[in-house]
Amino acid sequence: MQNALYADVILPLAVKRTFTYLIPAKLAEIARTGSRAIVPFGKKKLYTGIIVKVHNRRPSFAGLKELNDIIDDSPLLTEEQLKFWEWMAGYYMCSPGEVMKAALPSGLYPESETILEPDSSFTGMALLDDASANLLDIIKKRKHIGLKNLPPAIHGINTIKLVNSLILSKAVTAVESVGIKSVKSTEKYIIAARKFTPGELKEIIESLKKAPRQQELLKTYLRITGYIKEVNILPVKKENLIKEAGALASSLTSLINKGIFLQVEMEQGELFRDDGLVNTPEPLSEAQSDVYRKIKEIATQKNVILLYGVTSSGKKQIYMHLIKDCLEKGRQVLYLLPEITLTTRIIERVKKYFSSVTEVYHSGVSGNEKIKIWKRAAEEDKEKRAGVILGVRSSIFLPFRSLGLIIVDEEHDASYKQDDPAPRYNARDSAIILASLHSAVTILGSSMPSVESYHNALIGKYGLTELTERFGMSKMPEIIIVNTREAYRKKLMISHFSPQLIEAIEEALGRNEQIMLFRNRRGFASYLECRECGWIPVCDRCAVNLTYHKGTNKMICHYCGYTSNVPPICPSCGSLSIETRSFGTEKIEDEIKIIFPEAVVARMDLDTTRRGDSINMIMRDFEAGHIDILVGTQMILKALDFENLTVVGILNADSLLNYPDFRANEKAFQMMTQVCGRARRGHKRSKVIIQAADPWHKILQYVIRNDYQAFYESQIEERKTFNYPPFSRLIKITLKHKDRNILNDISDYLGSLLRKHFGINVLGPEFPIIPMIQQWHLKVILVKIEKEKPLLQAKELIQKSVDTTLSMKGASLLRIAIDVDPY
Repeated sequence: MQNALYADVILPLAVKRTFTYLIPAKLAEIARTGSRAIVPFGKKKLYTGIIVKVHNRRPSFAGLKELNDIIDDSPLLTEEQLKFWEWMAGYYMCSPGEVMKAALPSGLYPESETILEPDSSFTGMALLDDASANLLDIIKKRKHIGLKNLPPAIHGINTIKLVNSLILSKAVTAVESVGIKSVKSTEKYIIAARKFTPGELKEIIESLKKAPRQQELLKTYLRITGYIKEVNILPVKKENLIKEAGALASSLTSLINKGIFLQVEMEQGELFRDDGLVNTPEPLSEAQSDVYRKIKEIATQKNVILLYGVTSSGKKQIYMHLIKDCLEKGRQVLYLLPEITLTTRIIERVKKYFSSVTEVYHSGVSGNEKIKIWKRAAEEDKEKRAGVILGVRSSIFLPFRSLGLIIVDEEHDASYKQDDPAPRYNARDSAIILASLHSAVTILGSSMPSVESYHNALIGKYGLTELTERFGMSKMPEIIIVNTREAYRKKLMISHFSPQLIEAIEEALGRNEQIMLFRNRRGFASYLECRECGWIPVCDRCAVNLTYHKGTNKMICHYCGYTSNVPPICPSCGSLSIETRSFGTEKIEDEIKIIFPEAVVARMDLDTTRRGDSINMIMRDFEAGHIDILVGTQMILKALDFENLTVVGILNADSLLNYPDFRANEKAFQMMTQVCGRARRGHKRSKVIIQAADPWHKILQYVIRNDYQAFYESQIEERKTFNYPPFSRLIKITLKHKDRNILNDISDYLGSLLRKHFGINVLGPEFPIIPMIQQWHLKVILVKIEKEKPLLQAKELIQKSVDTTLSMKGASLLRIAIDVDPY
């Protein structure tokens, strides 16, 4: 008799364990590690889980349940992925189920839903009331219908109540079902009808002058596919082409009817290819070639290489050559970007060279599309496999079949860190582990590397290459710091603008050049205040001041979204003297329009970019010269260079520096250096004006000199003195409770437990800067772990202390979040 088999299964739940099920004989041959299984959980619920182990050791507990079904003919996850999940759950102190939820597109692990079916033997229709009879009619017409697809009420009676009544009457039956949605196998693509010569293309574009939308469609197609001597016959997804060109489907139909385009249906991955290469990347300069050769040499000895290159030194062109090399070896590339929506031109550049093998993966991609990209990344057939994945942090979870290179562009960017929910991972650090599992190389690129990465390079843990010159020897901008404290004292400021900034803007506008103004705070005013009694409106749910937005004349909480009307009088003293304090991007936009009424001014922040393609529209308008002055928050940092941008203004730089965080100076230096990098990169020198009340601040001096080395040396000395990373590891524990007193008691208890193990390296518990969010009171404990101490043992002690705390009286409503490397 064959021995019974059992499966350890990960379920998408925040439980730090797997669940063991008996594998029925009929499923024994197809139950494999990495496959999806439908399993019962609780009394009625069904879940889609991942089998992580198949074995013959029967668990000791009673009531063992069987697998219901196996979804996959072959495993969905690779061995490397499962190892990666295991590492992430362990390192970031979260559950395997939380990693599963972060890693898989939701369509790959649907939960069960209640399906209602009519019972054909039911004969008591005449005994039902009108509402129940109507509901039964609905169910009969559909034959089987999900509970969530029923109307919430019928004749004013709750539908759930009616359903329960019908079940008791045996008029309907209820079953739990997990539906795995099938993804349509074909999609509509647009390709050129034939290879057109440059002369033919010129004539066609000229002939479409009176049909601008058709002309834009053709130009967009050419830009996406890339061409040199003649147009490439390469496919572009129909919906993507229409969206990118901002055109109508009817315009595309006209081009098809004119014999310029063809519409074809192709299976996912069935693309016209020429070994993945569309256009050969342009030759590298001498300096770039030296770095490229050095990277290739170092890669034979180290699997992580830091590419430190000053702004506009041409790092991305080196990436293109490295991608080409990797693809020619038949291996895949993951190109990580901090923010997809702000990097359209990087995507265009990659697709110009490798469009037929490139996929873009981010939160804006639809569920079905994510599943298709997932399958294409895992494709065994090299001809159908995605060769290059451009993506944000979540793309590290894709099932790469043959990963050879990971590029982490702007490796210092905070967007790579997932703050909430768990797993609270850093995609840069996780990418290094992922690459090691595939024996791949990781390139960390930045014009201002994180202190940790540069330190690792200097001590030899990473390889190091440097590009110290701008490409084409373009000039660095002239940086001027204006003392606003002195300017305010002498009454020289015009609103929030110094005379130097006003003069620079005037000169630039006079030369038909463009200006960018940076203020890392949205809204019109940071808050309102009564001049008579000092009353300030605060959020009812969060311990923060409400931000005033003039456009809507509302006060808004930027943490929970709470909105309130502006009171006509002070609710505290009845005064009419309610005034705005501080300023945000909305106020800058408002006032710059008054000072320069002839200029076209636009704003780019969270309030103006909520619509799908609004970011790219603003960028395109600015690049086309339709906008004279662009005002923005840190969103504008990730824009690429603009040829006609010659003046950049940084307003209230002090707000970037005066923040209680050991990385405040690093973030401020990176942010201001990036803003300066937006200035024109041509041969004509541009101008950056930084307004600050403390113009002698050391970070501002490093920015002026563009002196990363001096900045790094000052920061690493401070970190060493106060034992902060990279000389220690940090683990942040955030406790939340609706009752402030209970929170104080529990957090004090946890703090005392941790001090028994870590002594003075436990900081807190303390209330954070924002001590309450959405009616949850917060307290934070920070644990420093010495580099020479075993990290695994330290985590076990922390977890044990947390588990003990959760068993306390009053802790049932407590929430605890553990964040490893919270920076």
